[in-house]
Amino acid sequence: MTNENKLRIAIVASNVMHIPPEPIEKYVPKGWSGAPESIASILTEELVTRGHDVTLFASGDSQTRAKLVSIAETATSATPYFKDHRDYEHALISKAYQMAAAGKFDILHSHFDVRTAGYAPLVSTPTVSTLHGPLSDHVKNILQHFKKSQYYISISDAQRKPLPGLQYISTVYNGIDVEAVPFSDKKEDYLVFAGRIHEQKGVVEAIEAAKKANCKLLIFGSHDPESDYWLGKVKPLIDQKQIIYKGFVSKKELYPYYAKARAFIFPIQWEEPFGLVVAEAMATGTPVIALKKGSMPELVEDGKTGFVCDTVEQMAEAVKKVGQINPVDCRQRVEGLFTIEKMIDGYEKAYYDILNQSQ
Repeated sequence: MTNENKLRIAIVASNVMHIPPEPIEKYVPKGWSGAPESIASILTEELVTRGHDVTLFASGDSQTRAKLVSIAETATSATPYFKDHRDYEHALISKAYQMAAAGKFDILHSHFDVRTAGYAPLVSTPTVSTLHGPLSDHVKNILQHFKKSQYYISISDAQRKPLPGLQYISTVYNGIDVEAVPFSDKKEDYLVFAGRIHEQKGVVEAIEAAKKANCKLLIFGSHDPESDYWLGKVKPLIDQKQIIYKGFVSKKELYPYYAKARAFIFPIQWEEPFGLVVAEAMATGTPVIALKKGSMPELVEDGKTGFVCDTVEQMAEAVKKVGQINPVDCRQRVEGLFTIEKMIDGYEKAYYDILNQSQ
């Protein structure tokens, strides 16, 4: 980025998890991924490093070098108040917009898709909202009334398809710390799946593909031990010989498994708007075999960093072809598109573009 005027930026995050959301396993049983909060944390700290005057709206137990404004002393997910977390979120958002009305900020950056849309028109300070999740029917029903009330940043082009008429300012891919991810061009004969044990993530389909390819599969991720999906569909297929469930592990523990895997398999069953695990796997030099859903064709370069398939049968066939993929190409794709520096550059540019338009 060029050295433009430094900005007064409000980062409107959440009371649900403290920022950064670690240890993430604390939140997984409640079904919260922590990805939006992780991105908000990285963004906040990098903007401070670049010299901006940043105020983070988050729970009081958050850790940041920015100014911290809170409504809840601790993350509501760790308190009896979690059932009322939406009220706490609106109180936090209201505080941000009260300060904006007093002229405290040049721009507000919301990490809520819906909740700030109704507040944004009440102040002259522009709001930009990152759409971290899919544009579900619920989100569409609300945002169709607020298409121009705030600017929107998609995390993939595919994410925009259900609601193309929003006031998009940019697509900014999520970024990872590539230097923290080990690289290896030496592969072993197993596949890896990582993610929540949920129908949307396609765990059963991953198992089917591994069996069709006659390849060992290591499964990492949290699960609800009482869910029908786990008890009725996934658990019966786990034999701890060919199909091995390893449970939930930290990223630091997970990366070496990625790095040595023959391929990372991702038969996603929904319109995944990004998929950090895909970028992380490619950063280790491991090709990704994914179903053609959501952002997968944007993340994975078909035939060069993995294979984007239409069916589970095609995924099984792709396992036999992953030896054609150069691990260096996988790493270089992440270095070119999905780094933290690229992400922060994209957000900074969006801020300046919005302010130029507003003027």
